[in-house]
This record gives sequence, structure tokens and C-alpha cells, in this order.
Amino acid sequence: MKEAKIQLDCKEIAEHSGCLWVRLRPPPAGVPDVLIVTPQGKHIWVEFKTPNGPTRALQHRFARQLENRRVLHWFIKSTDDFDIRLQRMCSDEFHGGIAA
Repeated sequence: MKEAKIQLDCKEIAEHSGCLWVRLRPPPAGVPDVLIVTPQGKHIWVEFKTPNGPTRALQHRFARQLENRRVLHWFIKSTDDFDIRLQRMCSDEFHGGIAA
């Protein structure tokens, strides 16, 4: 599946869940593709890749900078992975912090 298709499917899931979807075009080097804001006000930076798509060192460095500031960041390689993470994020089970 192409990265654009994964992103489009995930956008539909996010918007159906009441999330705000902010896509950066093109994002600065290393910055994730999308910022999602959940109905609960949680912010998640998301980098989309194909299932075999490599991530660059600059992307990992930016992800660490976000995580060091307790900002959520996901590398997503499938629609299913995104759906599971977003459901968890929007549920009452999540109590803050960094989600894997």
C-alpha cells in the first residue's frame, strides 16, 4: 500500500473520531507529515511510511526531541496500527504520557 493511501485512510479514521487533522505540505526536513489533535485536546505528531518504508535519522532525531518534551509522536506503517492507537488515545483508558 502506498504512503498516500495509508494517510488518506487514516485521515478518514481521525476525522470520523472527531480529530483535527493538520497536514504540513511539505513538512520541513525531519518534521512529521501530520499533526492530529484529538477531541480531548491531545496532540500527536504522525509520520507515515509504507510497511517497508525506511525512516531517516533526522526523523528519529526530531521524534526524540518531541518525546523528551513529552509530546506524542508515532511512526505509522498501516491503517490498522493507526486505528488501534487512535482508539486507545481517545478512550478513557489512556491517562497521558508517551504512547508507544
